[in-house]
Amino acid sequence: MAAQATPKRVLVMSSDNHAGASAAVYRGFLESRHHDDYDRWLESQRGKIYGLDVKPGTTINATMSRQGDPDRAQFGMNLNARLAMLETEGVVGEVLFPNPGSGPRYDDYGVPFAGLLGGSGGTDFGLLAAGQRAHNRWQAETADLSRQVGLALISCHDVDAAITEIERSAASGLRGVLLQGIHPDLAPLDDPIYDPMWAVCAALDLPVHFHEVSGALTASRATGPRTTGRADFLNPIASYESAWFGQRPFWFMLLGGVFARHPKLRVVFAEMGTEWAINALRDLDRIWNRFGSPPTPEPPSAYFERQIMFGFSRVNPHEVRFRREAGIDKLMWGGDHPHISGPWGCTAAFLRSMFGPEGVTETEARAILGENAVRYYGLDAALLGAVADRVGPTPDEVLREADAGDRARVASNMIVI
Repeated sequence: MAAQATPKRVLVMSSDNHAGASAAVYRGFLESRHHDDYDRWLESQRGKIYGLDVKPGTTINATMSRQGDPDRAQFGMNLNARLAMLETEGVVGEVLFPNPGSGPRYDDYGVPFAGLLGGSGGTDFGLLAAGQRAHNRWQAETADLSRQVGLALISCHDVDAAITEIERSAASGLRGVLLQGIHPDLAPLDDPIYDPMWAVCAALDLPVHFHEVSGALTASRATGPRTTGRADFLNPIASYESAWFGQRPFWFMLLGGVFARHPKLRVVFAEMGTEWAINALRDLDRIWNRFGSPPTPEPPSAYFERQIMFGFSRVNPHEVRFRREAGIDKLMWGGDHPHISGPWGCTAAFLRSMFGPEGVTETEARAILGENAVRYYGLDAALLGAVADRVGPTPDEVLREADAGDRARVASNMIVI
């Protein structure tokens, strides 16, 4: 078979974008027996931001407030319109993570019965699972699955039910699984109780995903109520800890033997950066050398090399400088569209500002920006390459150094973290 021709333009695919339906649309995908509960839940969300209580006098800075701009809201909630909008950014496809829900202004409350990113927003796991099923159905029936990778939201509270939903979601065309992380009211992820679930994910070749803030409600519990006049999720302690809670599955699964028991299981850590993982891996290998015995017959770094990838979102110059230590073949760029930490309206300018000063080569850029993700998710490279040659940036448009206009455009459109 002849090798696939490389597009003349750069194929840019976001491994981390966000989408969710309006409350009215989600209702149509929710089993009717839950409609009354959904109405009560919606009423409980009035006056909240991202599902969290807003104290009197809460303020959000001017840049953060643009999260609710009409264009961003339209992009986040309309899968039929968003591919055309992505193309204006030079992006040909995306991996779909849920929206956190920004409140009543656009009838956007996030996944029914859920907290941030479709994870647990309370203790009623049955209702949570029902809301997650609605989100999964919405993706499968609405997305263009040749260009949009849908992830099945799964709650681990009932392993048999989780397996049923994973299998149903895979049959509907979704290509991965999104879990909340280490939930304080459930067994940790290295517990053998989850082995049947991991086995199904591996057999169906569905990578398991963890995303920053997927444990943010847990982080909010840990930091306690704040009185700073800001929404809890936006306070600096919870914001910092939200990344750490998202990272915890890394060491639970590496040291707890999950990858050893399931050598074909694949896992993605999204929107958390990479340096933390490399530093943690050195510590995990040292711990393994101290305790070296089953359940991990090989050092954690061996499983890391074979089974873990990164959604390379929230890119900053330091992370780009660190790219080769993390592994070029492990990085899948994520635009985080339409969130304010992503380059909405300035994607090419942002990439120039990140890649140009760090001497990123064309080969590296092509791998990180799209080729790794296309391969990892088993997408049609010829189809996406044709779209890239129509809308994608040229190599020079992402590799030359940014000018003052680029930097001003980035500063006015996003928060660079």
